[in-house]
Amino acid sequence: MREQIITADLHTHLLEKKTKPAKYWEFAQKACLNAIAITEHSEYNPKKAYLDVLAKKPEDLLLIPGMEMSTSHGHIVALGESEEIYDFPELQQKGVKLEKAYKIANENDILLSFAHPWGFDYDSVVYLQGLSQLRHYAIHGNMGAEAYNGMIGELAESLVKSNWVRKPMGFFAYLEKNKLLKTAGISRIMAPLNKKLNKQALDIVQRNLNAMSFGEEAKFITAGSDAHSADRIGCGIIKVKVIAEKIDNRAFLHALRDKSNVLWAGPPAFEIGDGVFAKRKQGVKRMEVLAGLKYAAKKVILRRRPKRIEQKSTKDKV
Repeated sequence: MREQIITADLHTHLLEKKTKPAKYWEFAQKACLNAIAITEHSEYNPKKAYLDVLAKKPEDLLLIPGMEMSTSHGHIVALGESEEIYDFPELQQKGVKLEKAYKIANENDILLSFAHPWGFDYDSVVYLQGLSQLRHYAIHGNMGAEAYNGMIGELAESLVKSNWVRKPMGFFAYLEKNKLLKTAGISRIMAPLNKKLNKQALDIVQRNLNAMSFGEEAKFITAGSDAHSADRIGCGIIKVKVIAEKIDNRAFLHALRDKSNVLWAGPPAFEIGDGVFAKRKQGVKRMEVLAGLKYAAKKVILRRRPKRIEQKSTKDKV
């Protein structure tokens, strides 16, 4: 049996911004990844994205086939052991009912994880269906939750310029030692920021904190960059301990389902001691911050939820 710590980015895109596969792998290697999941949006032909990057894949890296589904419960990252994940056209239907996708996934050993559960109003489970539905599937069901999304996480950090993600400790140890992240205490960390940040910026920081905190409750977690351009690959990672005779996609996804194997989930980090991690510096350009804020502002334009659901979502928010 072999034991290996796999550093992975489990949420990346290729076709939307016409990224070249060679560039994709160049930055995956720069980020020191052992594994990467190609999770193109279902409307952008995820199988083509997978085959394009597969053709240029370095021999020593794992490529996990996947997609970012658009469901009744928002965006969901689907990960499979092989390209057979693309044999189910229902998973690529826009607005597919989660109950249907959930059944297909369970019958075919496909891993499902809520992408950016507190992301944006129009594509994230908490705002579309409420916190109770997130808990139903990600605590009591057979789904996971994306505890760290690089797009939202880096945007939040760039707005705050604080040390809250730079603590040199593991993900769960960080949550355990920093009681301010608990539901009852989040307001205490937010209060001092009111003088520095506008309402929209505070909202983005809060969304990031909520997802990290929910990672303690979720059955299992994922993390990824949500990179739409090659240079952002690796800005969100997960480190997983894998013990198997052969370290392949199957072994990695099996280990990922057991949260005790997760050593780190968050921004890029390196180990400085036994189970202790320090964050790598990775600057965010001003234009990227502005683009992120513009993306976040889409919630005002694209929100089209029935009043009943909106009231439920507000009630369920942490």
